[in-house]
Amino acid sequence: MPPPAQSPSNGPASPPPVAAGSARRTAGGSLLTSLLLHTLVVCVALLWVVRHDQPGVERRITFPGGGGGGQGRAPGVDKKRPAPPVRAPAPPASAARRLVADTPHPEVSVPELPALSGAPVPQLAPPVSQLAAAAAGLGAGTGGGSGTGLGPGSGFSRLNFLGLRANAVRSVVFVVDVSGSMVQGRKRQSYAALEQEVVRNLVALDPRTDFGLVVFSDRPEEFRARLATASDTAKSDAIVWLQARSPLQSPGNGTRSDLALAAAFALKPEVIIFVSDGLPAGVSPAAVLQLVRGRQAAMDSLVTIHAFAYYADSGQAFMRSLAGENGGEYRDVPAAPGDTVTPPRAAQ
Repeated sequence: MPPPAQSPSNGPASPPPVAAGSARRTAGGSLLTSLLLHTLVVCVALLWVVRHDQPGVERRITFPGGGGGGQGRAPGVDKKRPAPPVRAPAPPASAARRLVADTPHPEVSVPELPALSGAPVPQLAPPVSQLAAAAAGLGAGTGGGSGTGLGPGSGFSRLNFLGLRANAVRSVVFVVDVSGSMVQGRKRQSYAALEQEVVRNLVALDPRTDFGLVVFSDRPEEFRARLATASDTAKSDAIVWLQARSPLQSPGNGTRSDLALAAAFALKPEVIIFVSDGLPAGVSPAAVLQLVRGRQAAMDSLVTIHAFAYYADSGQAFMRSLAGENGGEYRDVPAAPGDTVTPPRAAQ
């Protein structure tokens, strides 16, 4: 029996259906192809990096020529990238010996290095002892030279008092007897000369020297309660102060040498200049010397005492002992021609 006739359709003819298994096979093949391609690209890139970045391989970079700063070279400048240096480990200090290249034909050798352990350290500054000596104006110089003396700006003073010379004085106290006996008779003119001698030494003091003044008769009187720096103002004030207490104007009574020396020691000077015309009054010479020994024992260093028997009628032996026991010098200042002075008594 013949098939029935199909009626014609108004739309386009539909494609034949594709089997499901064939579609899956097509998608899987495309994914595999993509993975292979990417893997190949990555391998090529890695191979290129490895071949072009190996250490120690020089790279030549060529730049196109250009103007400005050229030195007559061909267009394009070749620059080489040096390989990074390779540092050999340093030998230990204990192996400090001559090193020779380990090749059949050595060409370079390193000289033997000195051992570091125990090497003397160079001295960059002089020892403290030399610095201290230099500050005092004394010391030995390098190169075999040596010397002593006072340089400018040392802060020391030179004294020249009634013929006695003293160098390197940093602090001094003048102790002057202003009792009435210092101006008796024609000694008035002699005391004026003594006062001028004190003034002259005050004016000559180095500005960085310390000084003090003590006048005494039956009691002592100090210029200041402590040592003064020898500035122009202090010197001027001291001179005015001394002249205002001159025995030529108001002579005192008594000669308390012990109280005057005690006041001088309280100022703690290096040097004491003691001037009097006789024995201590109200106290024995032995007691005065014993007082001075006690004051010296309380000091950090010996205080030098220079003693002057100024137109003295007594007390020369006392003042000689005062200077001799305390590292100083004794001077007996006699009467000048024309002066009338009581004849000196026997040394006591």
